[in-house]
Amino acid sequence: MDLDHCFEDIFSHTIVGMLVLDREGRILRINEILGEMIGYDEEGLKHSSLSPFIHVEYVFVFETSLQKLLSGEEDHFQLEVRYLRTDGQTAWWRLSVSLVKDSRTGNYFAFAVVEDISRRKRDEEELKRAKETAEIDTKTKSEFLANMSHEIRTPIHTITGMTELLLDTELDEEQQEYGEQVRFSADVL
Repeated sequence: MDLDHCFEDIFSHTIVGMLVLDREGRILRINEILGEMIGYDEEGLKHSSLSPFIHVEYVFVFETSLQKLLSGEEDHFQLEVRYLRTDGQTAWWRLSVSLVKDSRTGNYFAFAVVEDISRRKRDEEELKRAKETAEIDTKTKSEFLANMSHEIRTPIHTITGMTELLLDTELDEEQQEYGEQVRFSADVL
């Protein structure tokens, strides 16, 4: 099988986005999946930068990483970035970008695999919120129990003290037994 043909099949039929960038970081090719992620076809993106689609808080780190790659300082990088879809919504990508040399021309280009990780990021955020809620609930429960313990101990100390005073008086056998039961119960609490 011809390697060029094999590459074309992989590029066209994979389930992740793929793109090729030239040495200036301009898009040379994208596959259909990436076009669907962004909302543009290959012709609409050709010779443009990927940066306008990346959320502003991630543009600097993306451009810096890409520049290091294209200058030969690095041979690959991976980033998780938010990106902007044409409908205005933001979603998440994991970019895996490598520097590749064309064996026929000797030219270098960047090849990127782009995976939409929006569902995973949503799940992580939900898990984080659930954990925070559970921590708040645990803290609230602990504070409640500590408060209740204090609220119970204060009257118990009074009962214990008064029972001691009562037991120091003259009591018949039945009264003495009742007093001992009160003292025992208070001590258990």
